[in-house]
Amino acid sequence: MIDFHSHVLPHLDDGAKDVDMAVKMLEESKRQGVKTVICTPHYYSKKRSPRQFIEKRATIASSLLSHVPEGIELRFGAEVYFTADTVTVFEEMALLSIENTRYVMVELPFTHKYEDRLFQKLEAFMLETDCIPLIAHVDRYPAIYRKPAILTRLAAMGCLFQVNAEAFFVKGIQGLAHAMLKKGMVHAVGSDMHNMEDRAPNMQAFAELLGQMPTEVQEGLRQTQADILENRLIIPKVERIKKLFGKFF
Repeated sequence: MIDFHSHVLPHLDDGAKDVDMAVKMLEESKRQGVKTVICTPHYYSKKRSPRQFIEKRATIASSLLSHVPEGIELRFGAEVYFTADTVTVFEEMALLSIENTRYVMVELPFTHKYEDRLFQKLEAFMLETDCIPLIAHVDRYPAIYRKPAILTRLAAMGCLFQVNAEAFFVKGIQGLAHAMLKKGMVHAVGSDMHNMEDRAPNMQAFAELLGQMPTEVQEGLRQTQADILENRLIIPKVERIKKLFGKFF
């Protein structure tokens, strides 16, 4: 099992506070059946340049690697905050892609409405770099929950979607997560773990849920996640998710 979204690197963002906590998070992930953890610390362009971020990430990773439990592989990326007004050089932003791939995990604004400028900037980034945005935790954005047609627009652009494991069990948002999974619009799943308390590793319940899904759903997600890490080109399905009286289908 692959955990595509984690904040396990200590002292880099609001995730693990030290190496000891990071190791406990990884040990629990291993117990739940996770074999690969993608480290995606928050990246904000106002705090440091991509190159400065990568240098700091490498330093922190080196302090953790010797403590990683046997049987767990770490891959490195970032959760890049992306808005219509984000100031950054696209070519440098591409350096923040998931290790050895063209896929960049992108966090969108937590607003209730997305302007066309945001989509235009995403398209410009893709055209200039040949990178593909993997939109982080699409289950959490008010704009998408309010208007799921946004997912269709993003998919048509070529964007992929990461959903948090807990989304499949939380009342109010689980309908969107399940609808996306059934339509083949979930491309990666992650714990978004930050600690061992309120945002702990939580992939086991999703793995059990996936095991109850039709074979084509299970194999489709597993293949897509493998394709991302192997840097294979993925052309997402362009499906329409409807919302009626709070239900998604």
